[in-house]
Amino acid sequence: NAAGRDGGGVSVNWYAGLAISNFTIADNVAIGATGEDAGFGGGLYSSYESSVDVINSIIWNNSGTQGAQIAVAVGSEFEPRPSTVNVAYSDVMGWQAPDDPAAIDPNAVFVDVGCTLGWDAATILNEDPLFVSRYYVLSHVSAGQAENSPAIDAGSGNVNNPAIGLGGYTTALNAEPDTGTVDLGYHNRIMKYRVDVSV
Repeated sequence: NAAGRDGGGVSVNWYAGLAISNFTIADNVAIGATGEDAGFGGGLYSSYESSVDVINSIIWNNSGTQGAQIAVAVGSEFEPRPSTVNVAYSDVMGWQAPDDPAAIDPNAVFVDVGCTLGWDAATILNEDPLFVSRYYVLSHVSAGQAENSPAIDAGSGNVNNPAIGLGGYTTALNAEPDTGTVDLGYHNRIMKYRVDVSV
């Protein structure tokens, strides 16, 4: 997707509350309008006193001038309404600053004055999720790929936990169900078909 001002993938505004769970937000662009501050939150944008919780998700390869992956903003500098974004158990491209692994890279995650970015540092990855077949599945050795995605089994709990509820879904090309700790990102429903061929 491409947005003219903010939130190439997801834009959350005006007192909204959103929970993002097992999402994949990838390859979106916040272009920005000519003559204005351009491109807030290529992947995710939150503003005007909105609140967003991100868990078990992948935010990858998005682009924008202010926060390529995430922007937490006030909306308008003349009537600021600070917003909040909380991130845990997720893979965010560029999250860690190159010269300081304990710091967040402002090129990847923009946080406006007065806004809040909450995070659980021990659960956030900054590793290539190794997508296969665009963004629909992750690399699995069991499905014939050379290596496992770091997003496998990196989630917040068991895939069958009712709060997660992804038993019977897959992140693998061979439709092998996700088991144990939930994988990060989008899950596909496992569909099985019977094909009869008569010769």
